[in-house]
Amino acid sequence: MKYQLRKERTRHFGILLRPVVEVILHGGVTVKEIFYVDSGADITIIPRSVGELLQLELVENEIIDLSGIGEGKISVAIKSINMEIAGARFKSRIGWALTEKVPLLLGRLDVFDRFRISFEIGHGFLDLQPCSVDSL
Repeated sequence: MKYQLRKERTRHFGILLRPVVEVILHGGVTVKEIFYVDSGADITIIPRSVGELLQLELVENEIIDLSGIGEGKISVAIKSINMEIAGARFKSRIGWALTEKVPLLLGRLDVFDRFRISFEIGHGFLDLQPCSVDSL
């Protein structure tokens, strides 16, 4: 399935094309959102409000701190939910952020091994093709 890259204005680099995909999350309710495809993210991240929409329960022993570029850290609760991308439905671990100050990020864990992913930035699209994970 091909997804059009999203044009976004940045403060320092002008307009950039960003890879985004539609993801359907299945929790207590079903939520459809547009996620940035982030090959540098270890795990998929959702902001607090999306987890609340999904009716996730916050459990203290599931909370960990994640760090990224620099010394910044965010606290997330690790949850396992069903997600659907490009017609493929599967269970994935996600980091439910305890803040709103994070974008929807589609990370590698439990996701990237299920697809052939081509970043066709020069052509303005991202191509995601489900593949077999029988050997995993």
